[in-house]
Amino acid sequence: MHLKIAILNEKGSSPLLNHQMVKAIQAVEEIFDHNFAYREIEMPQTGLPQAVTDLCKEADVVLHSANRVVSEMLQQQLKLHSSTHAFLGKFTNSFKGSTNQSITEIDFLLFQELEGGIPKIDEPWESGNTRATDFYEYTEAQITRIAHSAFKASKKRNKRLTMVHHDNHMLSTKLWREVVCRVGESYPEVELNLEHVHVTTKNLMERSSAYDVVLCDSLFGGIVANQSAGLAGFAPNILFGEDTILVNASPSENTPGVENPIGAVLSVALMFQKAGLQEEADIVFDAVEKSLQEGIVTPDLKATSPFGTEEVGDCIAEHILDWEERFIPNDENIDLGQSTII
Repeated sequence: MHLKIAILNEKGSSPLLNHQMVKAIQAVEEIFDHNFAYREIEMPQTGLPQAVTDLCKEADVVLHSANRVVSEMLQQQLKLHSSTHAFLGKFTNSFKGSTNQSITEIDFLLFQELEGGIPKIDEPWESGNTRATDFYEYTEAQITRIAHSAFKASKKRNKRLTMVHHDNHMLSTKLWREVVCRVGESYPEVELNLEHVHVTTKNLMERSSAYDVVLCDSLFGGIVANQSAGLAGFAPNILFGEDTILVNASPSENTPGVENPIGAVLSVALMFQKAGLQEEADIVFDAVEKSLQEGIVTPDLKATSPFGTEEVGDCIAEHILDWEERFIPNDENIDLGQSTII
C-alpha cells in the first residue's frame, strides 16, 4: 500500500514524538513491504503558512506535535470532522502508584464529533456583564456521518455502541438521540445503549470494561476523553475527514527527552485502522503492550524508569520488527538507545 505522509515539525514542540511515530511506521513498512512517501516541513508556532496547508492537503496522513491553536487551524483547513480515541490502560495504572497497584482496564474506541457543537458567540464578552448566552448547534447530516463511522467500528469489535447524551436539558442531544437511533436501524447486529453523561463518568471509574465503542458530540466527547486519558495515562487519538488523517502526538510529559511516546505510537495504530490496515494496527498495539509489560516506559508511568523517549520508541519499533519471533529486547541496546530504525 502507498501512503503519502506529511511530517510537521513545529519549533518549540517535540520533534522527538514525530520521530517515534516515524520509527513505528517504518518498522511496519519493512515487515509488510509497503511503500510510504514522506515529506517533512518546519513550521512556526503561530499561523499556518500556505506551504504547510498545501502539503497537508496533498497528503493522506499528517503527523504533527503542534500546539492546540495550530492543531485547530489544521483541523479547519483539512475539514476534519471526527476524532477517534483509543484508551488502552490495562497496564499503565499498575505503574503509576507504588502503594496502589490496582489496574483499571480501559479498552474502547471513542468517536467524538468535532465539526458541529462549536458554541456560537452572540455578542463579545465584556467584564461586568450580568448575562451570557451560548448557542450550541448540530445538524442531522453531521450526526449521521459520525454515527455511521461508530456503528461500522462497533461491527468490527464487540458490537456494543454507547451514545452519551444529556437530553433532559439540551435540544441538540434530543436530535442526537433521534438520528443515532434511526441510523442504528441499519445495524441490527449492534446493541445500541443510550446513556446519560453523568452515568458514563461514574461508570468509567467503576466498570469501564462495559464500554466497547462510545459515540459523543463535541462537548461530552471532551469530558469522556479527558477522564479516560487521566485513568489510562495516555490518550492516543487521530482526527479524520473525507480525505486526510491527522495524527496528533501531544506529549503527556514536557521534560525534554522523556516525553511519553506511547500515545503517539498508538495513534499510528489508529491511523492504520482508519486506512484499512488492521493487521498492521494489531502489530503496533501488540508491540506497545509488550513494552508496557516489560516496564520499558518513561518516568511519568514508572517513577524509577531510566528510559527516555528514544529508548521507549526503540523498544516498540524493535518489537514490531520482531513480532513473529516474539522477540525479547536486548536490554543493553535499549540502555544505549541503539536501534536499526532511524
